Amino acid sequence: MSDFSDYISPMLLQGLKGRKLVMPALDEKKKDNQIMMLYGLHSSIERMQGIIENIAEEGTVTVPDIPGFGGMQSLYSIGIKPTADALSESIYHFIKEHYGNRKFKAVGMSYGFVILTHLLQNHPELKHQMTLIVSLAGLTDRREFIVPKFKYLSWVGILKLFNGKYRSWIFKNIFLRPFILKTIYRLQAANHPKFKDADKQELNRRLDYEVYLWQANEPRTYTLATLDVLQLETPDISIDVPLLHVSIDSDQYVNHTLVLANLKKIYKNVTETQAHMPNHAPTVISSKKDAAPFIPPKARQMLSA
Repeated sequence: MSDFSDYISPMLLQGLKGRKLVMPALDEKKKDNQIMMLYGLHSSIERMQGIIENIAEEGTVTVPDIPGFGGMQSLYSIGIKPTADALSESIYHFIKEHYGNRKFKAVGMSYGFVILTHLLQNHPELKHQMTLIVSLAGLTDRREFIVPKFKYLSWVGILKLFNGKYRSWIFKNIFLRPFILKTIYRLQAANHPKFKDADKQELNRRLDYEVYLWQANEPRTYTLATLDVLQLETPDISIDVPLLHVSIDSDQYVNHTLVLANLKKIYKNVTETQAHMPNHAPTVISSKKDAAPFIPPKARQMLSA
C-alpha cells in the first residue's frame, strides 16, 4: 500500500497555494463512489489520516485544504475576510474545478460541516450534485454548547483579544512558540481529554503534533473562525440534501438533543447515529483502528450506497 503522503499533491485555489489529498477507494469496485471530506478547526489533512482511511473503505476520498488551515495561504492574503460564507465559496470553487458536474457525497468534521451547510445554503443548485452530507460532530448554533459559562466567555474574550492583524501576529510569535505551547498543555495534561490517557512517550508525541497543528493554521484565520463557531447562528434556510448526523456520545462540547433539533430546522431529511468515542474529535495522532468508531456502521452503509 502507498504511503499516506503519496496521495497529497499541491493545489492552487483562488490563487492561493495549498494541498489536496485524493485517496482511491480501498475496494476497486467502489472507486467511482466519490466522497469529499472537509476537516475542522485546529486540523490538517494529516490529522484526519485515520478517519480518511476508514472513509476510503467506502469510496474515493478527496480532502482539500481550507484557506488558512493545514498550511494553506489565508483568504486575508487576497483581501477577503475568511468568514464561513467566504470559506464555503472557496470550497465551491474547488468543487467546480475538481468534480465538474460529477455527483459526490460530502463529509464535514465539526467546523467543516459548518462550511458545508453555508455552501449548500448559498448554492442550493448543488443539491443535484451532492447526494449525501455526513456531519461528524457538526453543529449549527452557539446555544448548543454545554461548556461552563465562565470557560465559554473566557474563550470568546481571549479570541477577541487576538482577533486582528497585529494582535494575531503577537499571538503567533509569542504564545504559539513550542516551549509556551508545551508548557501550557503539560499543566493541563492530567485532565485534558487529548492527553490524559497518554504515557510519557505518547504525551511527547502528541505535544509535538499539537505544536505542528498550531503553526500550520494561520492565526488570524483561526481566531476569526473559532469566534464564528462560538457565536454561531445558522440561518433557517432549507437544504434539500439528505443528512446523516454522527453525534459523539461523550462529546464534551455540545448538547446532542439541541443539535439534532436545530439540524431538522435546516435539513429536510435527517438521520442520526452515534459514534462511541471519548472525545469530540480523534486525538492528534490516531491510527485507522483508533479512528474507526468515528465512522459507525450506519455512516459506512450510507456512504457506500
